[in-house]
Amino acid sequence: MVLMLVQSLLGLMMMAGSRVKTAIVTSVKPSLMMSLQPFATAKEMWDYLKNRFVHVSGAHLHTLMQGLRGLQQDDMTIDDYYSAFDRFMGPVLSWFLHLLPDVMGAPRRTRSLSSS
Repeated sequence: MVLMLVQSLLGLMMMAGSRVKTAIVTSVKPSLMMSLQPFATAKEMWDYLKNRFVHVSGAHLHTLMQGLRGLQQDDMTIDDYYSAFDRFMGPVLSWFLHLLPDVMGAPRRTRSLSSS
């Protein structure tokens, strides 16, 4: 009974992984599809894309901070203002969160609250 449960869970996980892989492949530009072919799992694909496209740039951060400083609500609705604010803050926060483990002196994957 337990073996059947484990087998069905593994089957569901494999189906979900296949769906995620399909979603990744169909959402990238055709020129990138071939570069994803060697990867067996969705995680490997995601890590490849992350390493290829996520770069920490001081110049980009400076540009974002300038845009944030100039952002004013004026005639925007609160929803529009929040959207504009979020467009600036999303990359800024991800940049700082990317650096946080290095500043804290712990590897990204092994840092947990219990190890503090």
